Amino acid sequence: MKNSSCQTTEYMRWKSLLENNPGLFLQAPAQVMEQLPELPGELLPLLRAQALLLHERYPEAEEAIVLLLSQAIIPPDYFTLVQGNLLLAKTYTKMHESYKVVDCFKVAGEYAKASGEPELVLEASYNASQYYMMISDFAKALSYSKQAVKLLSAKTDPELKIKCLQGFARILIRRERFREALIELDRALKISREVGNRAAEVELLNESARLHTQLRFQTEAEKELLQVLKLIPSEGHQMLRLRTLFNLASLYLQIPKLKDALKRLDECLNLSQAMGFAADSFLCDLYNNYSVAHGMLKNYVKALEYLDEAELIAQRLNPLDRLEIGLNRAKLLIEEKRHKEAENLLISLGKEFNKRKLPDHQMISLEILASLYKQQGNLAACLQVHSKIEKMLKQKISKLLREQTENIITPAPEPQNGNGAPSPAPSPQPVNQVRDAQWMLVGKSEALLRIIDAALLAAQHPGANVLISGESGTGKEILAHMIHNNSIRRYHPFVAVNAAAIAPNLFEREFFGNLKGAYTGADSTKKGLFMQAHKGSLFLDEITEMPQEFQSKLLRALESRNIIPVGGTEEQQFDCRIISSTNRDIYEQKAKGLFRLDLLHRINTVELYIPPLRERPEDIPVLVEFFVQEFCRQSGLKAPRIEASFFKKLSQYSFPGNARELRNIIERLFILAENRIWDGILLQDVSRIGGTEPDTLQLSAALKASESEQIVKALIKTGGNQSKAAALLKISDATLTRRIVKYGLQNYTQRGKLN
Repeated sequence: MKNSSCQTTEYMRWKSLLENNPGLFLQAPAQVMEQLPELPGELLPLLRAQALLLHERYPEAEEAIVLLLSQAIIPPDYFTLVQGNLLLAKTYTKMHESYKVVDCFKVAGEYAKASGEPELVLEASYNASQYYMMISDFAKALSYSKQAVKLLSAKTDPELKIKCLQGFARILIRRERFREALIELDRALKISREVGNRAAEVELLNESARLHTQLRFQTEAEKELLQVLKLIPSEGHQMLRLRTLFNLASLYLQIPKLKDALKRLDECLNLSQAMGFAADSFLCDLYNNYSVAHGMLKNYVKALEYLDEAELIAQRLNPLDRLEIGLNRAKLLIEEKRHKEAENLLISLGKEFNKRKLPDHQMISLEILASLYKQQGNLAACLQVHSKIEKMLKQKISKLLREQTENIITPAPEPQNGNGAPSPAPSPQPVNQVRDAQWMLVGKSEALLRIIDAALLAAQHPGANVLISGESGTGKEILAHMIHNNSIRRYHPFVAVNAAAIAPNLFEREFFGNLKGAYTGADSTKKGLFMQAHKGSLFLDEITEMPQEFQSKLLRALESRNIIPVGGTEEQQFDCRIISSTNRDIYEQKAKGLFRLDLLHRINTVELYIPPLRERPEDIPVLVEFFVQEFCRQSGLKAPRIEASFFKKLSQYSFPGNARELRNIIERLFILAENRIWDGILLQDVSRIGGTEPDTLQLSAALKASESEQIVKALIKTGGNQSKAAALLKISDATLTRRIVKYGLQNYTQRGKLN
């Protein structure tokens, strides 16, 4: 008997052929073997069952698999027992007998372990992960998928590797971890090209195109799908061609290119008929898309006819298919002014989605209902529905945030009084840390949590410009990064610029870029900030410091979304979110005529205000714990013991420099304090908190020398490049600029050397 690894390789190869021509394997066994003499006879029953499943002949598939399994028990043929149970699980899934599915996966897993063959364990884990993804149990799906990917090795069949990586990517997509998903798709794509598997390459490009479509990067998706059509051989691989044409039609509906969409849908219908492929799920989706296209063309009668066809088929499928078709029907009824029918249908669908715990579908039904009430002029009902949507959206964001965070839980230091006995004190709280800890706001106050919720809501709207105000040191740039990192723009650049640090005569060149030879010294073409941030986010720090003569040019660029580089004549189109910040009262600046009103309206689609630290004292212990952990990691030192008097002294201070100042205090203590017990006296000695000038922090000469020396070393090491030096010091560009000015270190920068 062949080992499972060899059988898996052969089975994968023949399954690939079967998926492109399932009808071939439904002939009499003798006819199949005559046409495919190289086919191992022991694989034919499994392949025939797979073909029955693809043709949606589920009772026949079940009967064939059960018979096959009964013959494989004695002596145990582990390969057949595993693959047969996995195939049976798929069959029961299609038959909506979910109570049987889990048992099949359990049995398949037990047989796989008993076989001692890693590839069978891998196959069982992979299939279980795909099932749990389908029923939206993403925690289990991710667990099984990770287990499968861990089992991949150099000996693993390449086809199985591709399948596992692609499956893992699909789960990551559903978890909205798009960047990781693209990495896994690239890994799979590389393997498919190494082994010359054109079919897999085409499938993976299709997957990548679907992801780009989901992210609304339609141009990239269209290029990939048209490339796929060129890669598919003229003969064979018809299922791949059909899938690609269908994806292209769906993309054209989104753009929209309705004539192209209908053309591709017609090609899908003709190809499926030529193949004899009439699966209910495919036809349901096809007619549904026909309906959407005709609805967008305002041909509502024809759209409803196609929707009727789709709904008839959907009754034989998963109930969710019928419910989704109901949403499209409601939209068409609204277009036909059949408002009462649409309202009743949407209310019914909303209840069903709620019952089935499908919040995304429920929100869609509510959005359509809100648009209906708006059309009718029933603003009270419209606002009521929008309140429900907002509440659900906040719950969704909170859930996503919880999933993307991890708790840093450290033992709280036990405060000591002068006699060494424990004394009550506000002990540091556990901190919820986003994975990229550099770009997070830390705290537990209600005021801060409201700001974070509002920022995450703003992040969901990639076209909304955001204005962040607050005192220096409150974390405006951190909030800007948080907005960018939680939006679909996170896969593109975040470009930050301090408006106060750009000379007035350089604004146009910095923002719009220049062509080679545009002015003396322009040795090359340079992208401006708008084009550097294309598809991403442009952060304008201290925007109120922008010269008035440039404000009008900035406004014109934001309104037209076009710029002309210095020395150029042709416009360049850019697409980026503008996030601005200021530590001044921008409305006071506007009243004094220092800031344009029309520019203010353009940049503050969403306005966020970060309260100063003195107004949220409950955040101070949390921040102390966070900064202590940060410097412990950097220095390798153990966490100090913090006494009650330390927190008492901090609570009496007004923190004019806010969280940034608190971070500097903790850093200063790590540098200067030899004693690993921190109390109020040590704090006062190092920072002057509680001294004669309680609102002024004065650096000791030792610390000033230490900090400036670090900055000088970083600038020398990076040749005066401030961005690289900031990265080396693990601080933002804006912070480094302020410290360079503070210590008079301009001569160490590239710009200072030129002067």
